[in-house]
Amino acid sequence: MLSNLKGRCGFWTTLILLLLPLGGLLFLTQDFYLHVLWYIFSGDLFTEKWGLWMARGALDQTGIFKMYFWFAALSILYFSWLTIIRFLADRKKRSIYWTLIIGSLPIVVFLLCLLTIGSNWLRLYISNMGITQKRVIGVFFALFSYCSIIFFLIWAYRPTKEHEIKGESNR
Repeated sequence: MLSNLKGRCGFWTTLILLLLPLGGLLFLTQDFYLHVLWYIFSGDLFTEKWGLWMARGALDQTGIFKMYFWFAALSILYFSWLTIIRFLADRKKRSIYWTLIIGSLPIVVFLLCLLTIGSNWLRLYISNMGITQKRVIGVFFALFSYCSIIFFLIWAYRPTKEHEIKGESNR
């Protein structure tokens, strides 16, 4: 039954399926999405000085825990969704393959930004307040998360065998 669905989605269906989570994220986060991207890409994150507010542990306050929590929660939802789209999309077609890559990048970059913010704040926390077991766990969480995303994206964006063969025969 599932094998009948594999590779059935064309360009427009793939594009709509990729834009649904982005639209939902933009609707739910509104200005926060753009503020997070600006905070990272403007370099403001890396000029930030340590503040005790970064160590807050509640979800209604900005802090390391909140950034890690939202990264983890949204990653589980989005990467599961991206796996389904990868299965359904006809990635043998070049337009669909590139739609999958380009269409997923806005959310992947946003998730990496959340992880980077939390990781940089944790770095500041450790350098100013010292190392503890929970902070080491936070460092391992960040390293594991970065590695997991890299390996997932390599798997998700890898062309199909047919796509690789077509690319070699055109040379």
